[in-house]
Amino acid sequence: EAPKAPSVAKPYRIKGDQSFGITDDDYPASASRNNEEGVTSIGFDVTTEGRMANCHVTRSSGYSDLDSLTCRLATQRARFYPAQDDAGKPMQTTGQRTIRWQIPKD
Repeated sequence: EAPKAPSVAKPYRIKGDQSFGITDDDYPASASRNNEEGVTSIGFDVTTEGRMANCHVTRSSGYSDLDSLTCRLATQRARFYPAQDDAGKPMQTTGQRTIRWQIPKD
């Protein structure tokens, strides 16, 4: 009988800001000028070290600039408490998140 994959006993948790530190200051000037707003959904791996890896867009905002910026910033900034298996050892898991891009109000 094949050994069963370890099960997640404790899911990952985001350290700090739920939006991965993405703020109005990150809004691309070109997107603001062009009135581009939207919601980008991403999927990713959470490594055993608590970093984001393999970020990919699962639902586009409709604007490639906003979508690519979401993964770039999230991968740079996101930090996690990694998931743990039954023995309390960190394990790699997958996650998903939605980031809303709204043009900052002055």
